[in-house]
Amino acid sequence: MRSLDPRPGASFIPPDPTCYIVADVLVRRVGKRWVALPNSEAAPRVRINSAYARMFRESRYRDRTLMAHALQEARWLVRNLEQRDTTIQRVAQAIVARQQTFFDYGAIALRPLMLSEIAQELDHTTASTDAAI
Repeated sequence: MRSLDPRPGASFIPPDPTCYIVADVLVRRVGKRWVALPNSEAAPRVRINSAYARMFRESRYRDRTLMAHALQEARWLVRNLEQRDTTIQRVAQAIVARQQTFFDYGAIALRPLMLSEIAQELDHTTASTDAAI
């Protein structure tokens, strides 16, 4: 049994590693409540290379236009990825908060949930956060 290949078709077509699904959030029990926790393995790790940022600061003015545009695009990408992660976390936590009984008892306790309910809750959370600032 040990000498057999568990993936005999892989010799004809190698497996595609991109076909695996990695969850953005993991749901865990913390005390008596269920919470959505970010999956650090799913989040893309993007940052601006410090060497390029330093080259931009040290470059002459006439060479900066193209570099400034590229640096601004890179910052925009990093900021949008961070916002994406925050949004996914907030949506997941709102769903988990409304489906606590599902996580305790299984599919029989699954409640119908409208996208508008989550959107309304997230808008309310954003509005109360903005009011506090």
